Amino acid sequence: MLNACLRAQELYNDKKAWKKLVTAAMKCDFSWDTSSEKYIDLYKDLLHSN
Repeated sequence: MLNACLRAQELYNDKKAWKKLVTAAMKCDFSWDTSSEKYIDLYKDLLHSN
């Protein structure tokens, strides 16, 4: 865990890399609509795998 925190701090200190990460994260869709569709698809796959 300490190693992960140190890597995160190192990334944060690299302003160019940090900005690239933030920009990519802001383009992701974390809405409930998208999440619920993924859960529904997962449940359907599980039902059909039996």
